[in-house]
Parts: sequence; C-alpha cells; structure tokens
Amino acid sequence: MRRVRLLGVVALYAATALAALVVLASLLLPAMVAIHPFAILVPSGYVAFGGLEGDDKRLLFLVPLAVCLLAVGAFLGAGALEPTVRSVGALDGVGLETIRTAATVLALGVLVTVSLPVVVGWYAWTELDDTAVEDSTRSPDLPDRFAVQAPDRLSVVSLDDPDPAVYVVDDGRRAVLGFTAGATRALDDREREAVLARELTRVVDREAAASFWASALAFAAARLVDPLSTPVYEARAGDKVRLPYWFVAPLKIVGAVVALVLFFGFPIAGLAALLHVNAVVLVFGYAVATVAAGFGLTKAARWLAQDLATDAVLTADEHGAVLAGDADALANALRKLHTGAVDGPRTASDDEPATTAASDRQDDTLDAFDGLVHFPTDRVPVEDRLDALDDVADRLDDRTGTHSTTGTTSA
Repeated sequence: MRRVRLLGVVALYAATALAALVVLASLLLPAMVAIHPFAILVPSGYVAFGGLEGDDKRLLFLVPLAVCLLAVGAFLGAGALEPTVRSVGALDGVGLETIRTAATVLALGVLVTVSLPVVVGWYAWTELDDTAVEDSTRSPDLPDRFAVQAPDRLSVVSLDDPDPAVYVVDDGRRAVLGFTAGATRALDDREREAVLARELTRVVDREAAASFWASALAFAAARLVDPLSTPVYEARAGDKVRLPYWFVAPLKIVGAVVALVLFFGFPIAGLAALLHVNAVVLVFGYAVATVAAGFGLTKAARWLAQDLATDAVLTADEHGAVLAGDADALANALRKLHTGAVDGPRTASDDEPATTAASDRQDDTLDAFDGLVHFPTDRVPVEDRLDALDDVADRLDDRTGTHSTTGTTSA
C-alpha cells in the first residue's frame, strides 16, 4: 500500500510537469516558428532586468530569461545539427520545423522534470525556515538514549506560536522536528520525551518523506490558486462594503479566466494558426484548463498527503510508545495537544498580539503542511488513538511485569 501511495506522489509530479511543459511549449513555440527565435528574448530579458532592480525579487525574475535561452538554444541547435543528422540517413522525410519543435519540447521537458521537485522543495523549506525559529532555550533536546539513533539530518526547532502543536517535516535528506511554544509549556518532561520518541521513529523509518513531497506540491500550487479560492473577502474602503463569498468567488474565477485568455491570446493564436484550429476556442480552453488544473493538482496533493499521514498515525504512536517505553506519557501528551491545554506560565510575548504578516505566515505554513502535522489531528479520532495506546501500555506492562499508575489512557 505504501508503494502505491509513493507512486501516487510520483504521478502528481508527473502530471504537474506535463501541465507546465504544455504551457511553456505552447507559449514559446508558435512565436519561435512564426518569427525569429531571438525575438522572444527581448520581453523575457526586459522582465529579468526589471526584476533585478528590486531587492525582494532578486534572481527569481531570471527564470523566464533562462527558459527562453534554453528553448532558443535547442531550437537553433537542432537546425544547425540537422544536416549532420541527415547525412547519416536519420530522420529522412521529417521536416526541419518538426525536428526543431521536438528538440525544443525535449529540452523544456528535461528542464521542468528536473527543476520541479527542486523548486517545490526549496520553496517549502524556505517558508518553513522563515516560520520556525531556532531557540535552544525552549526547544526540547533529544535525550542521550535517542540521540544515538537520530540521523544527522534531524534538527529540533521551536515555533513562536502559543497553540500547542508538534510537527515533523522530512524530505528524505533533511528532517525538522518542530515544537510550538505552547507545546513546550503544555508537556512535562516525560510527555515531551515520548513525543520526541514518536516523531523520531517517523524520521528513522522515512515514513514522512512521501507526505512531505505531496504537501510541498500542494503548498506551492496553493499559492497560485489561493487568490481564487480564499473564503474570506476583505473589503476595501474602510470595510464599508462587504460582499458575500458566494458572490465574490465566481467573479474571481471569471476574472482569472479572462486574464489568462489575454495572457494566452497572442501565442495560442499563433499555435491555432499552425494547427488550423479555431483560435478563440483554443485560447478559452487553455484558460479554463489552467484554472482547473491548478485546483485539481492542489486538491489531489492535499488529499494524498492527508491520506499518507492518516495511514501512519497509529503505527507512529505505537512505535514511539515502545521506543520511549511509556505509552501513558504519550497518551497524556496526545490528550493535551488535542484539547489545546497549556500548562505553566505564559510569557510576555504570548500576550502580545502578533503582527498580521507574521501571524498569517505561521497559519499558512501550518495549514499548508497539515498532512504532516499529527498533533493535533482529527483524521484519526483521538479516542481510537488512546485506545490503541492502552493496548500498547498493556503489552509494555506484561513485558516488564509491572503496571503503571502514573497516568491513564482512557478518553
């Protein structure tokens, strides 16, 4: 079953890469065939030059220039090598434009396939690094008996959030175990150790890697479709005018389709002329398909990440309780994190209202990686998890010949 889900993650990335390849090829190839290939470097170079003037944009705006350079290079390179290829008897009967088009699509396909997971992973870690705050005075340390089993790629960080939660993020090469400030205060030493043991088993077993890649793709795709699907409409003009979401959402989707029609208009019209297809129908189809693909890929990635997390919750609970040797402590920690109970004094920073930008960033990050956050979780009822930990506690008691009275694991 795990292999099927891993194949599902691979299929998601393949579908995303195919969609990106179709858009790139459709935008670039008609212009390159109709006019001189170097002509497309002018607008892309202008975008890159203008983007580099801003401190926040940096090298991001070099992407369109790099993509166009690769496409132009493949297009011209195929033309330059065409006589040599034909001299050995290959590609007989194939037109030059077909060879150039195939070479360009192949180059763009390799670029998208290689860069997509790199870019998605980089973006996800950037957002997490901006949210997680290293703080050795509050981040729980790994006990010595766990440290010997912990891989070097694992680090423990704290998140400046008063709500109790614990998360683990693992892409297969780097793993982060995060405690919010609320979780650090809510859990006592035994409970924190049990939680650490639980999440450590997930890293050692590499169980969280597939969830990471599905959630990271959903996270990146959500940045494109969230402006269309945000359920809260913040009206301007001093909040004097507020429109219901059922009215605003269709307008936003229609506006996005119209904007994409204008964006796709010129290049897709050129493609329609080459393919002898109605230009209006093709452009409209591209716009609608782009919006639908964005929603579809985002929903599919979120569903897969949550399914992966749900499937592993009870197993991770059992392995963590066995590693810690204390199922009661893990059950108590689960109960506290599920109910949001926070013990201990609150710090002054907890009472200060967070800035809107910082608060939104933390909420967005935790929401986007919901498939990776097991504490708290509602995908497996907490009563079922506590009942399962009751069975683990009984087995541990039978093995040691003792019965723990330090805690209970009933709901």
